[in-house]
Amino acid sequence: MGLREEWRVAQISLALTLLGIVFLAVTAIFYAVSGTADNKTVENQTVPPEPGMAENTSLPLANDSGFPEMEEDIFEMVNRKREENSTAPLEWNEELAWVARQHSRELARENRPLTEPDLACPRPFIHHEGFGFGLYHYDRLRNSGIHYFGYSGENIFTIPAWKNATSYPEELPEECPDEERIVSPYEGEHPEEQVKEAYRELLEFAENAERVSWSEVEWYGREELERNIVSGWTNSTGHRELMLDSSFDETGIGIAKVNDYYFITQIFIERLECGYKTGPCCEEEGFYPYCFEPMVCEEGVCTIPQ
Repeated sequence: MGLREEWRVAQISLALTLLGIVFLAVTAIFYAVSGTADNKTVENQTVPPEPGMAENTSLPLANDSGFPEMEEDIFEMVNRKREENSTAPLEWNEELAWVARQHSRELARENRPLTEPDLACPRPFIHHEGFGFGLYHYDRLRNSGIHYFGYSGENIFTIPAWKNATSYPEELPEECPDEERIVSPYEGEHPEEQVKEAYRELLEFAENAERVSWSEVEWYGREELERNIVSGWTNSTGHRELMLDSSFDETGIGIAKVNDYYFITQIFIERLECGYKTGPCCEEEGFYPYCFEPMVCEEGVCTIPQ
């Protein structure tokens, strides 16, 4: 988002808002059970000691009144998109929704100082990496005791509750930094360190950014907000591929909100009937009972060898 310098009235337009959302929301990630290199957990990893993260993790977020209805609406809209593309609808999984909500809440807590209502240039920041109970969604699922998936994916999104805001400052705010600079792939051996560094830069910017008083605010209606979320995923190649992937058969959606910004996480899985940790061994005629590596079948149950 930016403020138009040629206007004496500083105004954020819907077009600029949606452009910022596209930059921030183009983040999708998937995982297949055969990729054992990514099978790792980070239970002991903590958020960096920065204001708005570690110190504020206990702060309450916005009242979640209406969130279950929004989650259900988005779920139904995603299924309609799948049906329009001749893809079987997804089944709702409340356990997946619980994990999705935890990630959305973690993102919302991090974003509290980046989206304060009087910031001239709010800088919402989203990422798949988590610091509370798992680095990626498949880590968070396993750390929550969910092992019955073979292929999984995650879409995330952020959007303000307002579509248009106007202020009449005595002096025009400084130019907002380029949105694109905070949207980069986090790859390599320690992607979490890249996330922390990007967050610290944004936090420093927010702490020193100009403050304004917004005199007029136009809000989204709930249905319009939901449509924009699903449209954002639909118009992004990576998000769309996950949303329409026929391999997935179950999903869960979690929403959190802080400072009039919504944070949405959707997790997809391919449900396994056997072969997973703590699950029944797979049985096939002509073969011994088996499990997915590195697990072994012991007394009809898949376990990891000690």
